[in-house]
Amino acid sequence: MNNTFKRPLFFRIFLHISCLFFCFSASYAQISFDDADLNGADGLLFSAGIQSGSILRKNLYAAVLDARSDAREALRETPRLLTCFPQKLESLQNGKFLQIRNTDGVFIYSVNSGTLTPISTTDSLYPSPAVFARFRSNLIETSISPDGNWICVCRKTDSVFASLVLASTKTGKEIVLIDRLGFSLRNIPVLWSPDSRVLIYEKNNRLYFIEPENAFDPALAEERFRSLGEGSIASIRWADEKKLIYIRDNSIFTIFSHELYTRSLYSAMLGTGKITGRLPLFFNDREDLFWADNSGTRLVIVQGGKNIFYFDLTDKSSAYNAAFFSLQSSPADFSVFWIPSNDEKSAVHTETANTIPLVWTEYFSVEGTRKSAAYVLSNVLPKSDSVSSVRFLARTLPERAANPAMSPDNTKIAFCTEDALYVYNPRSWTAEQVFSDEKIVSFCWKNSSSLYAGGNESVRLWKLAEDTKKILFLSCAGDFMWASDGVSIISKIKAGNFLYSPDTNTWQPSDIEPGRSRQNMNSRWRIISENRVSGTYKNLFFVRSLKGPGKTLPLLADISDPKKAKGAVALAFEAFDNNESTACILDMLRGRGLSATFFINGEFLRRFPDTVQAIAADKHECVSSFYTTVDLLSDDFIIDENFIRRGLARNEDEFYALTQQDLKLLWYPPYGRFSEFIEKAGAAAGYKMIKNPIRPHTSATPDGSSCTDVLSSESIARICADLKAGDVILLPCGGKGSCFSSCICDKIDVLINAVLESGYTLLPVSALVY
Repeated sequence: MNNTFKRPLFFRIFLHISCLFFCFSASYAQISFDDADLNGADGLLFSAGIQSGSILRKNLYAAVLDARSDAREALRETPRLLTCFPQKLESLQNGKFLQIRNTDGVFIYSVNSGTLTPISTTDSLYPSPAVFARFRSNLIETSISPDGNWICVCRKTDSVFASLVLASTKTGKEIVLIDRLGFSLRNIPVLWSPDSRVLIYEKNNRLYFIEPENAFDPALAEERFRSLGEGSIASIRWADEKKLIYIRDNSIFTIFSHELYTRSLYSAMLGTGKITGRLPLFFNDREDLFWADNSGTRLVIVQGGKNIFYFDLTDKSSAYNAAFFSLQSSPADFSVFWIPSNDEKSAVHTETANTIPLVWTEYFSVEGTRKSAAYVLSNVLPKSDSVSSVRFLARTLPERAANPAMSPDNTKIAFCTEDALYVYNPRSWTAEQVFSDEKIVSFCWKNSSSLYAGGNESVRLWKLAEDTKKILFLSCAGDFMWASDGVSIISKIKAGNFLYSPDTNTWQPSDIEPGRSRQNMNSRWRIISENRVSGTYKNLFFVRSLKGPGKTLPLLADISDPKKAKGAVALAFEAFDNNESTACILDMLRGRGLSATFFINGEFLRRFPDTVQAIAADKHECVSSFYTTVDLLSDDFIIDENFIRRGLARNEDEFYALTQQDLKLLWYPPYGRFSEFIEKAGAAAGYKMIKNPIRPHTSATPDGSSCTDVLSSESIARICADLKAGDVILLPCGGKGSCFSSCICDKIDVLINAVLESGYTLLPVSALVY
């Protein structure tokens, strides 16, 4: 059963940087040991169900029992993982290799050799707090070049900051582009040219370029001579492999790839680029996004995550040919694809125009559930000088559609639902093919005619022309057991029986029937399952000796965290007068399996009853923040004990009437402003006050000014440096942030990871108080 994996040179880069992928903790994973099969040679197969946030996988392991008298655990060596869960799939080197990332490690599948190689692994079966810090339900983003020959990753330097690294997937060579980057787990500030020849990256609010092929040349120009200008990565887009579109304020510039060095060196004389148009609005590169078609003259702009504009800048008349619509929900993500027009008269009005934008947005419902919507530009009116001829029209999507990806040749668009993977014709908006053999976890395009489909039972290569779905390896344990020879391993899934191949670490279709049932004992050992009340393990396997002096050993020895736990802190959210971030917060907490505390103000409750019901339905702890947003220390009011008691009672009654649940007898005064008298008045009503929570942002003020400061990498580092057991970290439910800037939702993941990595556990506020 021993298996030696050969690791080509280009895999070394993953050995060096893959530790990044597992430095970010989810909440506390739950592990259950489900089934076991013991053969006559003490070979043990067992499955472990590992719940990490919203992701549940059932891994299959093989091990050999240890008969040594001084053994601390029943296994002779670390169990070997036989399955590979496709939490993230990425195509490398034009589809020759498939990279699989999950909380077990990083794996590479070679199409040519048919081998699955573990590049790095984590001890998922030993989920100590240190290992928890490697688990994530949504792994950090990387940026892989279109040809798959280059990869950009953030290599962690501490709990908040990272260095940005460019590496070759062929040679393993790497170069550090940014030494210190305050990163978001959801985005990486780089942009590849369509031909993979140029990479744009953002550093200290400036844009720089580098040609990966020349990145390791000793004669590489200094970074200051590769500067494009000020701005974030959101202010620049590739129109095609030869042309960049750059927006500054309301000016639109075109920069050609062959003149990058010239314009950088002589920017004082030549300027940033050629001005090709002006927008009728100002572009904020910290809040807005844009996309350009191949001509660079037709743009889609998302303003503030809400308003979507289309502009045709080729129209020389005084009125833009434009379209607009506004989203009423809380957006989570945007994608824009330029597809062939389905109208006889194109929706754009130039001789070269042949594409129109398809806008795909993922948004949050009030309950914090992710949903999707798609809109396509269409001609609906004759063009006139005063009225635009185009409008965005909604496209019908299957329920729970998500994760759209255009094929490399831009002729097909794929997306998945909970039950299927769809391939649509973007022009006619009809389903050309559907994969529904198993539930889809993730997918990626191999090339324009085939996809890698990662399901809950297997990972397959789906060739669209032949409609074949070859199983490459298994992603779950299935119905497993030793074959009758006691050596071969068989697993049964919906697609049939499969035989494990130790030479390739994959599974092959087989007609072999097990000829036996699973056994929990042989002549020397018996496997026992014992339930546990631990938050880590739902149960544990023990191995009892049946010969000689009786002894019972745990299948896995307890591993204590080398970093001493520092105690517990609480994460709380202030539901005051803005619910802009609440749906995103609920989605994030649900994905991690975390429970938080919400301070509910009466104004919030009355304005956003659906949101409050969603918070309560998710079993989050709810405490009072008084019935109104009044400043209790204001000279405009005379505050007596009766006012405090009645205000707390009213908020409690209104919350119960809405949710049929009670508020915890804790409260936080509006704006955190209180006196000893106010605290005693609350205590007389039976409420304990939460005082002086840690607020890493500027609090909203009584004069109505909004919260303008953001949750930044620097503030997170400061929080963790000053944090002590019993502290409450309080964030607002307003101020969502943008897709690239660091406001609230963009940094909550980083904050939680940093707190856990600092040695603290997260509990509800009441658990710290009572």
